[in-house]
Amino acid sequence: MSVHARQSSRQSTETSVSILPAEGRTVPYCHVAIVAQFAEDTGIDTRPWLQRLGLRRAQFEVPDARAPAPAYTKLVMAIASERDDSAFWLLLGQQFSFPAIGELGLLLQACTNARDALPRLCRFYEILSCGTSLELRSHDDGDASVVLHQDCAPHTVESRLKYELLVGALARNVELLNNKAKDTPPRYELAYAEPPDLVSYRRVLGSSFSFGHAQCRVVLGSAFLDQPYVLANRTMRGVLSRRCDTALGRVASRPKLEALVRRSLLRAQLRNVSLAEVASELGLSERTLSRRLRERGFRFEALRRQLQYERARELLGTTRLSVAEVGYSIGFENASNFTRAFVRWSGSTPTAFRRAAGSRS
Repeated sequence: MSVHARQSSRQSTETSVSILPAEGRTVPYCHVAIVAQFAEDTGIDTRPWLQRLGLRRAQFEVPDARAPAPAYTKLVMAIASERDDSAFWLLLGQQFSFPAIGELGLLLQACTNARDALPRLCRFYEILSCGTSLELRSHDDGDASVVLHQDCAPHTVESRLKYELLVGALARNVELLNNKAKDTPPRYELAYAEPPDLVSYRRVLGSSFSFGHAQCRVVLGSAFLDQPYVLANRTMRGVLSRRCDTALGRVASRPKLEALVRRSLLRAQLRNVSLAEVASELGLSERTLSRRLRERGFRFEALRRQLQYERARELLGTTRLSVAEVGYSIGFENASNFTRAFVRWSGSTPTAFRRAAGSRS
């Protein structure tokens, strides 16, 4: 991590965090406990950060206790200022096995197979999520993929760390659910540049991973999807589905303000529409919209950048539009400004990204 990024991470932990209102995004307190304990096991003292962020150790073992998601994210980024290596984050992700995900973990184990479990994982993932949503896509050949969508800008350190956490957790639970997973392993496609050291990726993911894709996703073959689970139980699947429905009702964002902001930005075709203009469209003051987004762990410009980056990758990977045309379509007046922004987001130029995407197709 660069010196600037380390300083930014440390500075972000120095901001006091208030307890979010009921509609704010939250995460299970046990997840805070897992992250803190893993960090401490590697010699990182998390006590000052926990205190500064209002995260209380007394809540670590309280059933159903939930912590403000922005505080959890700031804890992750503070730890990243000390440990930015992929081995740390992938192995930390492996700590989130079924006991850590509670009733959702029990529900997944009670399903018939992965084809049965994945729709439920995607539907109920918000119970656990700290800024990531999962989308299941079926393929014509019987395969399927789980696409990882993030609310933070995909080019940030924060996003990479969260992807590594989630991929590590998915790899661990896939292995626990399917005793033949090694025979038909999922394929992990990651939407960031290949890191210099791949040892930790090979250790956690085997050989089925690659970088520089238009989006992060896990691709699963039909043989994997249809392999029966040992602990399948249709009765408990129904009981646990109803419990997860209840839990989702308690924690789900209502309605998602960030989704309304995204919609406004897309309607403006990602042009230079201001925070004030979006706030007016939503019937809010500029200050109120900014505050409510912060309470949910979002920033207006980060949402705009995320949408621009997602759309740019899509157009570069699936169309023959020139680089200048792609940039103009997402709000850049000239190709130079777009190229500089794309390099900041992805670490590569639009032309290099398109060439790499073409070689994978």
